[in-house]
Amino acid sequence: MPSRVVKRSAAILLLSILLFEFTSGTPLDNSWVTNLGLLFAILISICVLFIAPLFIGFRNWRLTLLGFFVALAGGWWLVGSFGQGGDRVIGSIKMNDGREICLLHTYSGDFADPYHVELCFRKSDGTWKQYLVRRGDTRWWIGSISLKADSKEIIVRKFVFPTARFSLATEQLTWLPSGTKLDGKVSAPTWSPESEIKLNRLRAALP
Repeated sequence: MPSRVVKRSAAILLLSILLFEFTSGTPLDNSWVTNLGLLFAILISICVLFIAPLFIGFRNWRLTLLGFFVALAGGWWLVGSFGQGGDRVIGSIKMNDGREICLLHTYSGDFADPYHVELCFRKSDGTWKQYLVRRGDTRWWIGSISLKADSKEIIVRKFVFPTARFSLATEQLTWLPSGTKLDGKVSAPTWSPESEIKLNRLRAALP
């Protein structure tokens, strides 16, 4: 019986993590209840995987080790998704005319949605503009920006799903799938994504 519990809990844990990454903060994200349910399933599965192997012991040491390993991996993912340390620039595109686009991923400290994601656009004159992609989200383990073949739009992706698109002609960001359009906020002359990351890390280090 404990062996069956370990196998099923491991499967539920891995499937729940994949579903959470596929849905949270993507166009498939249509309910906070679903995300909360997946997080609950992940937490329960981790607890079960830590406890159930104790009843198996050395009778099936491979399954015992597997249970602990999967539980540790799930715990690492859970802590990393909500904990600090994820400040970084996700991808950067530099164009021949001096324009630059990057995705800024910073820790906010909010309990439920600890990360902000912004698209940063530097114009030819060196001025930066910031566009909010996600005000609150868990850590983006996998994110990317890409330039479409016509060189007119930038596509922002979380995991594999497009979450926003940015028009280089109108300098507007469009949220997907809602279609909401946003104008960027002009940054201070001395601002840059790298300076924002350094400042954010300094804030996190303060008591």
